[in-house]
Amino acid sequence: MAGVKHKYAGIASSKRPGLAARALRFADIGERWRNILGGLGLLLVGLLFGWQAWVVFSRTSTTNQADQVVKWEVHELGEQVTTIRQRVLQATNSATVLTALTSGADDARKNAATILKQWLPELVSVEFFSADLHEVLTSTFAKFGYAKAALLIHAHRTQSAAPLESQLGADKKRVLVMALPVMRDQVPVAYAFVRIPMGSLLETFQRQTLTRARVDLRQGDGRGDAVIDSIGSERVSTAYVVGTAIPDSAFRIAAIPDELPILFSKNLWVMLALTLAALGPSLFLLYAGIFGWERARALLPMPQR
Repeated sequence: MAGVKHKYAGIASSKRPGLAARALRFADIGERWRNILGGLGLLLVGLLFGWQAWVVFSRTSTTNQADQVVKWEVHELGEQVTTIRQRVLQATNSATVLTALTSGADDARKNAATILKQWLPELVSVEFFSADLHEVLTSTFAKFGYAKAALLIHAHRTQSAAPLESQLGADKKRVLVMALPVMRDQVPVAYAFVRIPMGSLLETFQRQTLTRARVDLRQGDGRGDAVIDSIGSERVSTAYVVGTAIPDSAFRIAAIPDELPILFSKNLWVMLALTLAALGPSLFLLYAGIFGWERARALLPMPQR
């Protein structure tokens, strides 16, 4: 009887080490999966921070590029506006045009327009008005044109050329327009309303290219402007951007980068630090989950004694 008890006791004691080893293996597998899942979670967080760092960098780079394009456009279009205004002023106030206007003939204005066409071969049309703008002030502005009347009245009030701007022509294409006095001995003898093609100005504007930003050529004072032309992205709008005015004209250049979500800091270095802080532990946990803690600890620097 005692022998049987000893026999069963030996069998039970022999099973205990196997059960303990099996339990340890299950615990080790569970710990490894926890490390792997924790590493994957941190890896996803690190990738999120890395994407945000790219968004911040991309937005900064795109904004800088758009700012350079705006500066270029304002400079180049500003020089072109100055050249156009000077040519129109010089031609309109030339001695031959002035002589034709003041000849007193019935077709004086028609002759002056013919002579001006010789000075400006690209001229679309020109209209001359009396020095007191009687034809304008007594007309119905709705028929005469509010924008046209406003430019002529501006030139009359300032006794100088109104800012260059654009209007829709008869063929629904935009043309450059300019109202200016025709002067003799610093006294206006008439006012001219000149229309010339806008193609060269638009061609200059279109020379620049953008991928992740939009630059608009607008007309107005920065509030509710009319968009004349655009380059770059079509996913954003410059409606709430005041823009930069082009001197001696009603034109403005406005730019805005594509809108990408910035969920955390706008500081690139902060986002890079967060990315590294998440990716480092995630890779360590994944390594420990796959190869075990003993091998993972071997990767850590040993403390110096």
